[in-house]
Amino acid sequence: MKLRTTGLAAAVTLAAGLLTTSPATAAPVGVGLPAVVAAAKDKAAQKYPDARFRGAEAALDEPPVTGVEGIRRWALHFTDPSHPSGGFSYVYGVDGEYQVTEIWEPVAGLRVVDPFTMIEDKALAALRGSGVDEPFSALSLSQPEGGDARAATEPTYYFCVDHGGEGRVTGIGTETLEVYPDLYACEV
Repeated sequence: MKLRTTGLAAAVTLAAGLLTTSPATAAPVGVGLPAVVAAAKDKAAQKYPDARFRGAEAALDEPPVTGVEGIRRWALHFTDPSHPSGGFSYVYGVDGEYQVTEIWEPVAGLRVVDPFTMIEDKALAALRGSGVDEPFSALSLSQPEGGDARAATEPTYYFCVDHGGEGRVTGIGTETLEVYPDLYACEV
């Protein structure tokens, strides 16, 4: 990954300022999703100037996992009218290194994600602080247009939490830290 010096300095500053040291919410060895998104946006702007960031999905190591250290990579989804499929995903490791570009077919209901600074361990800390202790089998970030209007007003981390074999999605707002419990069912 080739970052501009100012981008790298901002990413390091952001990551250093947002990491926690609590064992229950230890950050992954990496730079945090906001820094990865910034790098992906810079990369997209070079080849697809009209590309718009629509969300991210974590690939987890043997889900369900209990912490963000179980995240192996992020797929960052973009739409662009000039791309043959209308969308693509840049896949990055948690270390911020670009890995591969994949075709992504845009889905209805996802709007352009507003800028956000919350890293995934802060979202997990808010989830745990709300009393949810169960492991999660999926983690994503988006800003949907529809669905539960409570979570649609800000970029939101979505955890598929395993409640004894039944998965329920709980959202964590990146601006308000608001917890949106039991938004909908998910596959566990």
